[in-house]
Amino acid sequence: MKNHRRLVGSALALLALGVPALHQARSLNAAPPGDITLLGVLSEWQYPGSRMVDGATMSDGGDPKVQSIKCTTVLVTPDPFDKVAAFYAEKLGTTEPEPGKADAARRDAGAVSRLEDSQGRSVKIRVFVANQVDAATTLVVSRVDGEAETHVAWSHYRRFQVRP
Repeated sequence: MKNHRRLVGSALALLALGVPALHQARSLNAAPPGDITLLGVLSEWQYPGSRMVDGATMSDGGDPKVQSIKCTTVLVTPDPFDKVAAFYAEKLGTTEPEPGKADAARRDAGAVSRLEDSQGRSVKIRVFVANQVDAATTLVVSRVDGEAETHVAWSHYRRFQVRP
């Protein structure tokens, strides 16, 4: 069992670096289709022109019985909070929520919800959650009054179908 975990862990580490998994790992745990990379997954969600604050992570999803990955990073941009929040609202097809209330939308066989938690506070916060059958993404857009940059905390989970 230790060798199996080590081999699968090594395969996931190689995937994070953009290197295809070894054939042995695929037969043991059906590696994800294609060459999945952290930056490849992030590119779908990264705000244009933003930069990572402290790198990014990609790891297994946490359940050895389910082949999956989880990815996280914090992005920053000098763009105003409202512009960044509007970018993600448009991307996800949500409407402007009332302050302190959530809204939801249907998207690609999944659901998107958004919550605004800024009213009467010195910080602007908008949370986007996109759930699909085999993936979930959370984006927390925030900016403190007087701060020079808007932050986007990104967390993504993807489960893969195991092929026989």
